[in-house]
Amino acid sequence: MGNEEGVVKRTAWITIVAGLWLALTGILRLSHLGYLSNDSIVGLIVMVSGFGLARSRPWQGTLAGLLGIWMFVAAFIHGLQGGAAALWNHLITGAVIAAAGFSGRR
Repeated sequence: MGNEEGVVKRTAWITIVAGLWLALTGILRLSHLGYLSNDSIVGLIVMVSGFGLARSRPWQGTLAGLLGIWMFVAAFIHGLQGGAAALWNHLITGAVIAAAGFSGRR
């Protein structure tokens, strides 16, 4: 495994784990009810994108990166706000997903 391939595999796994976390916060209702559908759907799409990254599909890194930006922005949308914990969860998770997704696009 070359160095670049190793980086892509690591970012793919980071993307998968972050997507899983996001999906679980929605499914287990660890976040505000307004986030329920958003977290579950975006989390599952990010997980699938992570598996695509692991198979060297760079466009799925772009998709995950854009969804990470969405999660960051969604934290400030009035209808989706759910308190300080949900805000920080979405800011941090969104930043991690965006960074991992865009860095895995090689």
